[in-house]
Amino acid sequence: MQGENLGQQHCIVAQANETSLWFITDNENRTTEKIKSLGYQITDDSVLTYRIRTDAQPRPLTSHWPPETVGDILAWQSTLDSRCRRKIHKRIKEGERKKAGGVLIVIESPLMTYGFVVLYDRQCPDPKSKLMGGRDSSYGLKVMPVSVVRIDDRYLAQRNIPNSKTLARKNIAVIGCGTIGGYLSDMLVKAGAGTCGGKLTLVDFDCLLPQNIGRHRLGFPDLLSNKAKAMAKELKRLAPGAEIRALPVDVRQAQLGELDLLIDATGEEALGHWLCGRYPSPTPMLSVWIEGPGTAVRGLLRMNASSACYRCLWHSNGRKELRSTVDPLPSILEGHGCEGLYVPFPASVSVHAASLGAEMALDWVNSVSSPTLRTRLIDSSQQLATPDCDPLRDWECPLCSS
Repeated sequence: MQGENLGQQHCIVAQANETSLWFITDNENRTTEKIKSLGYQITDDSVLTYRIRTDAQPRPLTSHWPPETVGDILAWQSTLDSRCRRKIHKRIKEGERKKAGGVLIVIESPLMTYGFVVLYDRQCPDPKSKLMGGRDSSYGLKVMPVSVVRIDDRYLAQRNIPNSKTLARKNIAVIGCGTIGGYLSDMLVKAGAGTCGGKLTLVDFDCLLPQNIGRHRLGFPDLLSNKAKAMAKELKRLAPGAEIRALPVDVRQAQLGELDLLIDATGEEALGHWLCGRYPSPTPMLSVWIEGPGTAVRGLLRMNASSACYRCLWHSNGRKELRSTVDPLPSILEGHGCEGLYVPFPASVSVHAASLGAEMALDWVNSVSSPTLRTRLIDSSQQLATPDCDPLRDWECPLCSS
């Protein structure tokens, strides 16, 4: 349930291996995708379902527990919240009037969400009778308690950061689905990207090659596939409710539209400079990259026209300012046979870089932009040269000084 509307809800019953689950939803298409990902088959979508809210925290009765009939439920709720009790009774009677086979009542309280099912006895000798011995006939109906578990995208992202905003409802683009972008896009989706009306766009024209697999989020089944398409497919498998768009093109030809946050995860210096010029302030831009052979990972967030951009940092480094390490970065290249030269570092370094990017993206959405330049040393033999700080635009940068 992404929305706050109470009253009658839609319920889908699905089954697998003789186990039934009842899904209460305000978006049938989104929930159907989740049901398919679980391997369940939909068996019924006509269960009458009501959602009721109470301010009272539930606690069991000391005299008679657990409740077995509607009368037990109503007596229990009378001790908690009389208004809630009346709403429950009203909904049970409404289901009876509509000649439903049963009704599912879900009660949302400050402590937890709980509920029960009432199955109407249509075999009653006198189904039109409203009273039995001066008592409402519904009181004697049997109830079945149900355990309620939330699977909405908002809850899944918010659960581990209860006092913070998530990336839900934001329009975010990740440029580069390589060794950093693959892990980073996974973390962004877990933080809510692409949910609740937001969208996550992945841009990469390259394909996954055998030499990429050792430090990439994807694996052998996606060999020779486009990285953006394969990563979007994998993320949709993990988060069926998320809206994820793959653009298998060079970002210079991509139409990204209006963005809340642009993330450069390519680690390519020249492309980083181009992106700064193509998407100037006020579009927030986060650059994440690896320095040397996994010596350090860095992130730079450009929030406004006075903040340093990725190219500003390049000019500062040329003057030996704002460097990551005191000593020059080591230059290590590997490669043999027909393979081209490459910079070696393990997948753990890529995860460090992605984690830093995810951390900065969550800080951004929570209006915590400082420090805009952050460095995490991976090589313990090196000494940090620049503590985390907020560099201003560089006077030599042609993008920021024009």
